[in-house]
Order: sequence, then C-alpha cells, then structure tokens
Amino acid sequence: YLPSVNNINRKSVGSIIFPVAILICFGIQLKYQNRLFFYIPLLIMFISDPLAAITGRFFPYKNYYFHGEQRSIGGSLASFIISFLLLQFYSKTSLKSLIAVSLLISFTSTITEGLSRKGFDNITVPLSVLIILFLLS
Repeated sequence: YLPSVNNINRKSVGSIIFPVAILICFGIQLKYQNRLFFYIPLLIMFISDPLAAITGRFFPYKNYYFHGEQRSIGGSLASFIISFLLLQFYSKTSLKSLIAVSLLISFTSTITEGLSRKGFDNITVPLSVLIILFLLS
C-alpha cells in the first residue's frame, strides 16, 4: 500500500507510526495551547529528515553504521543545519536564547535520528523535540 510513501530499500515502520507522532503533537498542542508544540517537531520531521536523507544519499560523506543501518556524517550535518535554520523563524526571545535553544533542539533531533532504527525516527525525533520544548517552556 502507498508505494510512494513506502518507496525505500529497507524495512521501516515510519509511514505507520508518523501519524501517531502527529496526533501526539496535536494533542499536546491542544492541552497546553501552544502551537509551537505542534509545528516545530513536525516541521523538523517534514523538512529536515527528507533533506538529510537526500543529502546523505548524494553526498555520502563518512558513512557510519548503527545497529546495521547506514547513516552519513553529511546527512546528519544537513539535518542539524536545516533544523537550526528552521528554528530561527519561530521565536520571539532574545537572539542569544534563540541560538541556544536552536542548538539544543538541532543537536538532540540529529542524535535521535542517527540512533533511531527502522523508521522509528518518525516518532522519536518529534517526541524528543517536543520534550525539549515542553521542558523549556
């Protein structure tokens, strides 16, 4: 089912669990009346994750393996940079605070993505970002 969504060369549950991440972020956003709890975690997944995968595929700089799954430093670096840049548009805090929070979220989401297997990054990345946002709010 859904060949365009599931067109990958490895076993993955990502397309199945990503809607769960959307529902969790939406529920938390409703409960705490903070739209950033919905938008930021999902934007990172919608934009950073695919661009990191594309970057890693076309510029496979320094491949590494975690539990048998291949990643690349190039893809991870792209994930970090894109996440950091995305976060620059979503804050009304001071520049110093914005940079610190952006670095923390970008670093955490990049590490979480690198350690997640079989598509579980589709839930672990948004939840890790959501946890940081919740703790910092």
